[in-house]
Amino acid sequence: MLALVAVVAAAWLAESRSEGWAFTAAAVATGSVVNSIFLDLFPRVMVSSTSSADNLTVANSASPSYAVRVMTVVAAIFMPVVLAYQGWSLYMFRKRLTSGPPGPGGNGEVSGVRR
Repeated sequence: MLALVAVVAAAWLAESRSEGWAFTAAAVATGSVVNSIFLDLFPRVMVSSTSSADNLTVANSASPSYAVRVMTVVAAIFMPVVLAYQGWSLYMFRKRLTSGPPGPGGNGEVSGVRR
């Protein structure tokens, strides 16, 4: 029900030119659909078409504790690197994010061709 309300709200907000709120409503709709699928399937992750004994469950699809520890260390090392790169990239291209429309005079023309 929440997904349906959020989709209608997103369409209405997009029509009224409230792009930020429309994006938020669309994200809520998507998240609520995915969440309802997960809640309906729990504790199964994937349902087998051959036999219910072959279902993939949360318990038999979990990674071993050693793999989780290794990935925690890798994420702790590389996440700051990725965030620093994203910050540097945003800093370097900040003029492109704040300038007006492309083309001579900012009217949308590119080499004499109107869009």
